[in-house]
Amino acid sequence: MSHPKRCFPREDVTIAMPDTLCAMDPDTRAAFIRNNAGDVCITFSDPTYVRADTIVIDEDSSAVYAILHERAHYLGNLSRAMATSFAKNDHVLLSALRPDGSILESSTPMKIGRA
Repeated sequence: MSHPKRCFPREDVTIAMPDTLCAMDPDTRAAFIRNNAGDVCITFSDPTYVRADTIVIDEDSSAVYAILHERAHYLGNLSRAMATSFAKNDHVLLSALRPDGSILESSTPMKIGRA
């Protein structure tokens, strides 16, 4: 599959609640999104996570981790349907709003394995 170009294309965004929102910690949230083309995205309230080196999904539990500064940071668990969508991709678009109002985006490799 091609690399996702934008997290929120203007026309074809599908957000399947309640799968899209999970707590990382009390101050940070991540939204897992899939568009109609099958591209996947994770948006964060904290732009630090957009700089993750890799996103890892545990194939047994569907837990999602961001590898940032050589440490795994737990993001949440995907539903089966969302995990299937993520498994069809080798990259995920990470996105967050910066304090100045601009959008920070990065296409990051994604791996499915055992955590």
